[in-house]
Amino acid sequence: MANNILIVGGSALIALALGVGGTFAVMTMTSHNGPKTAETRKPPAPIPLYFADVPDIVVSIPDVAGDPPSSFVQFGIQFQTSDAQSVDHFNTLEPIIKSRIMDLLMQQTGATLQTEATRTSIEQKSLSLVNTALETRNYAQKPPFTAAYITSLVVQD
Repeated sequence: MANNILIVGGSALIALALGVGGTFAVMTMTSHNGPKTAETRKPPAPIPLYFADVPDIVVSIPDVAGDPPSSFVQFGIQFQTSDAQSVDHFNTLEPIIKSRIMDLLMQQTGATLQTEATRTSIEQKSLSLVNTALETRNYAQKPPFTAAYITSLVVQD
């Protein structure tokens, strides 16, 4: 009888050891996410961002369309690119770009500058004129700037 207990106990101990060992082996050899490689462990390098800005544009505008200019607008905008050389080209053409943005702002009124739609439109039109200025002067083959952000906008009566 003691012999049978030893055989059953030994068999149970061997089955338990095989179960634990087998589970450990399976867990270490496989992964829920698949095999790990150097590529999957390393996140992609971030794309560098560079900004070119046109600060402190000041123009006079009317409060309402048709009135003479009676308000001053102080305006600043930045343009985003992933090409550092485009910022250098932008700086070369900054007087032209600033003049075009001033023309764009002088078409507004104090009332229209209060709406988000107008500000978004100014960002998009400014982005377009910057890219056009660089492309027409052969500084870029495709639009180098991808976004525009108004960084300051003050309307003063």
